[in-house]
Amino acid sequence: MPRTERARLMYGADGPVKVWLNGWAVDWRRDPSHEESPEEYRTEVDWRQGENELLFALDTSGGRARRGVHISIPDR
Repeated sequence: MPRTERARLMYGADGPVKVWLNGWAVDWRRDPSHEESPEEYRTEVDWRQGENELLFALDTSGGRARRGVHISIPDR
């Protein structure tokens, strides 16, 4: 990231998902069990200048999840 800032993270997932940014849990969706839709979920996160570690834990719902996660990080 070019600078430290609070900005939106948008993503879609086709199974229950939890999201961490730089070691902090930033979002959790318990119920998704449908086809993922890009940018379905939105959350504000605190990006830091330089490298950031973004981690998604996705429950495959017994193998029914097919696509995993789609991520969008807008410029503004």
